[in-house]
Amino acid sequence: SLNRDTSDTLNALKPIFDKEKIEAGFEIVSEASRQTGQFLANRAAEADALKKAMATENDPTRYKVLEKQLDDARQWLPGGSYRMIANAVLAATSGNVTGGAGEMARGAVVSYLQQEGAAKVGDWVGKGIIKAGSPEHVALQAVVGCAGAAASSQSCGAGATGAAAAVVISSLLDSTKGRTNEEIEARRNLVASLVAGAGTVLGADGLATMTNAALA
Repeated sequence: SLNRDTSDTLNALKPIFDKEKIEAGFEIVSEASRQTGQFLANRAAEADALKKAMATENDPTRYKVLEKQLDDARQWLPGGSYRMIANAVLAATSGNVTGGAGEMARGAVVSYLQQEGAAKVGDWVGKGIIKAGSPEHVALQAVVGCAGAAASSQSCGAGATGAAAAVVISSLLDSTKGRTNEEIEARRNLVASLVAGAGTVLGADGLATMTNAALA
């Protein structure tokens, strides 16, 4: 016969949807995102300091040491291999707070490839093939954002919105031409924060939006 006993329904659902566990996971992800942003900002400041030191260094041996240190520091800047790996790990964690290791690994790979796509669009902008902030630029980044979010089992719409909005906001802010690496990093963090905040207000997938905003 049909069991109509609903006295323990909430406890029965707990293994499927543990609200406290998920909320704790999101708090951890948010803090990880803040810490990662601060770490990357520090690496950008180090790159600026090394570049400045090289400009006044007359000792060839010391100059070579500084040059090697700068090459390493640049790996943490946008487009650098260390930066892309860090972004991939953060994105995989953000989109998989309750999933398994296999899903996290897949998310990291997808994020890395997504960054390659975003970098290619950026290269086209740099070469003048498409204009920064143009409808074509927005559309291309939206496609990359949607594809990355969908491949990570996140919201395509949120991913596209985050990537596209980041391009629009960036075009409204002052140009980064002639700015230091630290200043550029600070602006990227500002754009990501603005887009993530808007995504939360609109009820979009905040994590996917934040990730794609940072990559745009």
